[in-house]
Amino acid sequence: MHPNYRKGNRRENDIDRKKLAIEQQHLKLDKKRLKFESRFLNKHFGAIVTSAVSLAAIVVSIGQIKVARIDKEKEIAVQNIQKSKELQQKKIEQDRLWNLQLADFVVKYEEEIFSSDTQKNRRIRDVILVTFPPKITTALFSKLEFTAPRQSKTLWKEGKDIADVIISSGALATNWVSPISSHQYRSLAICSFNIQYLGISVKRDNTALAEILKGYDIVIIQELVSPPFEGAYPGGEPYRPDTESAQFFNAMAAHGFTYELSEEDTGPGEQINRNGSSTEWWVVFFKESRVKIANDLPNGFLADDRSNHNDYERVPYAFGMRSADNGVDFVLISVHLKPGTLPENATRRKHELSSIAHWISQNNNTEKDFVIVGDMNIPNKAECDAIAPPGYTTLNDEFYQTNTYDRKPMAYDHVLFNPKYTTEIDHESDFRVIDLVNAMKRLFAGNPKDYPGDPYDHNMFRAYYSDHHPIEFRLNITANDDD
Repeated sequence: MHPNYRKGNRRENDIDRKKLAIEQQHLKLDKKRLKFESRFLNKHFGAIVTSAVSLAAIVVSIGQIKVARIDKEKEIAVQNIQKSKELQQKKIEQDRLWNLQLADFVVKYEEEIFSSDTQKNRRIRDVILVTFPPKITTALFSKLEFTAPRQSKTLWKEGKDIADVIISSGALATNWVSPISSHQYRSLAICSFNIQYLGISVKRDNTALAEILKGYDIVIIQELVSPPFEGAYPGGEPYRPDTESAQFFNAMAAHGFTYELSEEDTGPGEQINRNGSSTEWWVVFFKESRVKIANDLPNGFLADDRSNHNDYERVPYAFGMRSADNGVDFVLISVHLKPGTLPENATRRKHELSSIAHWISQNNNTEKDFVIVGDMNIPNKAECDAIAPPGYTTLNDEFYQTNTYDRKPMAYDHVLFNPKYTTEIDHESDFRVIDLVNAMKRLFAGNPKDYPGDPYDHNMFRAYYSDHHPIEFRLNITANDDD
C-alpha cells in the first residue's frame, strides 16, 4: 500500500472524529437549552397563559370595536337619510300650508289686489312680500302681472323682481326680508317699534326681532326699560346693566347697527333711575354707512325734569340725524304718550302733543324737519283729528291697526309731521305696518305647534316678541335740503 494513501486515510478519520465531537457538543447544548426552557415554562406557565388569554381578548375586542363602528356608521347613515326625508316632507307640508294661506289672503283682499288704485296695490303687494316666502309669492306676482289692471302691472312685476332677488341672494332659510330694504331709491328706511318691556322678559327672541329689523337704516325703539351696558346717570351714580337688554343690542350689532342711548330713563312717577317697567329709556339704532348722529341739531330730552312731569307722561327724546352724504338732516322725536280710553287720557295726550309742538317752535330756527314718531296710543281718526297740533298730520292717515291683539284693533302708532316744512317724507312708500305675528312665525325656532301666534296667545306672544307691530316709512335724500 502506498504510504501517501495511509496518510490520507488517517487525515479523514481525524476530521470525522472532530465532526463527531462538535455534534456531541451541539447535542449537549440542545439538552441544556431544552432543560432551561422546560424550567422557564414550568416557572412562568401561569403568566404566559394569562398573557396569551389577554392578547386574545384584545384581538377580539378590536374586532368587536370595528364591527360596532361599522354598525354605528350604518345607523347614522340610516338616521341621516330618515331625517332628510322628514325635512323634505316637512318642507312640502309647509309649502302647501303657505300656498293655502296665500290663497286665503288673495280671496280676503281681492278688492285691494285688483283695485285700480295703485296706492292700494302697492301696499298689499308689500304686505305679501313681508308675510309670505318669496318662492310662493313669485308665482302669484307672475300671474298678477298678466291679469291685473293695466296701470298696476308694473307694480306686480316689481314685486316679482324683488322676490327673485331675495331668492337668488341666498337669504336666510326664513326668506323674510322687509320690502323697504329691497328698494334702491335714494331714501332712508326708518322703522319705529314699541317692544313691550324690552329688558325684562327672559323669553324674548331677540335674534328673531333683530332679523326683521336688519333691512332698515334707522330703528327707533320705545319701551326699553333697562340699560344694556355699564354706565352712569347724569348725577354720576352707576346704573345696573341688564342681560336681556344687552342681548337685543348685541343682536342688532350683529346686523351692523350702532346706537344712541338717552342719558337716563323717564316715567310718570316721582322715582326714576331704576330698572323696571315704570320707566323707559330712549334709543335709536342706525347704520353709520347711511346715517349719523348730528349733535349740532336740536337733540336730547325735551325737558330737564324727567319724572312726574306736568307736560309729559314720559319726557320725549329728540335725535338729531343726518344722512351720511349730508343730503338730508332731520330730528326724530321718539314718544310714548299716555295710554287709556277715558276722556281724560285723550286730554292728556293732546296736552303732550301740544307741548312737543311748542318745543319744536322754540328750536326750529335752523332746522325745520321734525318728525314725531312712536306709540301715541291714539285709537282712531276721530281722536287724532281732535288732538293733533295745528299744521301736523299723521302718515298713518288710513289708521291701520298697529297693535297685535286683533280682538281690540287700534291704530296706536303714528308718524306726525308738518308737511309745510318736512317735504322729504316719501309719500309713495307711505306708512306701512309689518305683520309681526306672521313674520315671527317664519322665524320661530321651536316646535311649530308651540308658536304663540297660531293660535294667538296674547300674553305669551308679547313675552316672546311684543304687543305692537313695527311700523315703517321713508325719508327722501334730496340734492339740496331746504334747511
